[in-house]
Amino acid sequence: MKRFFITLVVSFGIVLIILRFVGQQSILDFRLLINPDLAETERDIEMFRHALSSALAYVGIPLFFLSLIMMTDANRALISMGFAVRSIIPRYREKYSDYHEYQEKKRREGGVGMFGISSFIISIGYIVWLLIVWQYPS
Repeated sequence: MKRFFITLVVSFGIVLIILRFVGQQSILDFRLLINPDLAETERDIEMFRHALSSALAYVGIPLFFLSLIMMTDANRALISMGFAVRSIIPRYREKYSDYHEYQEKKRREGGVGMFGISSFIISIGYIVWLLIVWQYPS
């Protein structure tokens, strides 16, 4: 549950940062989602919707695919690439004599399974929110 909230806060912070720089909108313009009558023009609402949908897509879609990688345990390929690169450095070569020892250490450290599930749930939420904002009538 802790990883879920950390992932949610960090990813939503990234959405806000992207929204600020992509849309050139104030963070306070989130009030337009609740009450569109606060906008000065129809164009303001449309610009905010486009910026919000872009920000949600920039965060939600990559998070979705990363969570799929983590949930399916495909990150083992990344662990093996890390071992191959680190085996070139003599300090790491002495520390880990073989790949299986390195892999077991990374598995004990990692625990990406729960992180993958929480990231998957959050990314689905962002994608659903993206579809709602995208289809919301002006």
